[in-house]
Amino acid sequence: MKATPSLLVLAGAVLLATARTPRPKGAEEPSGSRRLKIVETVALRRNESGSTLPPEKCDGEGNVYVRFYHGSSTLKEPVYKFDQKGEQRGKYSVASNSEFQTRGAGVLDFAIGKHGEVYQLAISEKGAYIIRHNTDGRIKSKAKLDTDFFPHHFAVFDSGQFLITGVGFESAANLEPHSIYTAIFDERGRLSKKIILPEDKIYEDAADRGDAESIEVGGGGGGNYAVEWGQVTRGSDGNLYVVRWTNPAKVYAIASSGEVVRSFEVKPDWDGRKPDGAYIHDGRLALLYAARQDDRRSMIKVVAIDGGEVEAAYDISGVGTLACYGEPERFTLFAGQRLVFAEPQHSTQADK
Repeated sequence: MKATPSLLVLAGAVLLATARTPRPKGAEEPSGSRRLKIVETVALRRNESGSTLPPEKCDGEGNVYVRFYHGSSTLKEPVYKFDQKGEQRGKYSVASNSEFQTRGAGVLDFAIGKHGEVYQLAISEKGAYIIRHNTDGRIKSKAKLDTDFFPHHFAVFDSGQFLITGVGFESAANLEPHSIYTAIFDERGRLSKKIILPEDKIYEDAADRGDAESIEVGGGGGGNYAVEWGQVTRGSDGNLYVVRWTNPAKVYAIASSGEVVRSFEVKPDWDGRKPDGAYIHDGRLALLYAARQDDRRSMIKVVAIDGGEVEAAYDISGVGTLACYGEPERFTLFAGQRLVFAEPQHSTQADK
């Protein structure tokens, strides 16, 4: 793989757009949704301010991991770890490595392993890497990816393999690539298997047509929102789940062998909405539909990962953005400088 300065500029533009791009306004109220009951609120104990860079993530113990946006380069922002009391328990950065200090270099995405290990997907002029950190925040290993596409999102199998999805590189022959790639890499960054997801061709064709829901019209360069604003998350069944930023949301369960175990769709309760976050716990997938600049409503939709059957929908408008889904129906939300812990209300309470 060969990265270019223009590619590094693209990386920063993608992350900045993720933090601030408006989405279409919904037209309907969610059917059958319930409010969540706030059971506890704790303040974050930190010295910095700044809005969060989506998505927030968590580990099996309920610790929350987040990056903050300070108006400079999103690629340079560290990952912070907070426990359920709001105490900062870790800071993970690639700044100690000179390769990632140049303009346009830095972190594109991060992931949490089965045992709370922190990984970061980083890019420099030399290529793309998966960085693994020690518990004290120092860099433990750096695997250069043997990839022929621009990576956007990833997650880590229990085996240590990486599932990465992205879009094609810009080149002299193709200045506006919209092709979607998904592949598995080993712990050393070597390509193990490319995966073809059939519906991706639909999203590629939409971007090729200049669909405003798929690319930045008139912005130049390549890309594909279905991937850039999508997610990859760990499942409770050992599979990794690719969630495309589409309406309805398209979800694929992928095994470490590269087999697509199953796929299903999740329809939003509001017209035009697409998922902004994906969290899995105990056989259920919680999709976040976050508040937007032109529509402040937000909700969580919970479906079964074995086929997408809807189990619940929760209205979280004005409460915060989902950061963790754990324990039976317990949600951790990020609200500015606070963590909000919430549970479903009983129907008798919700109706009052």
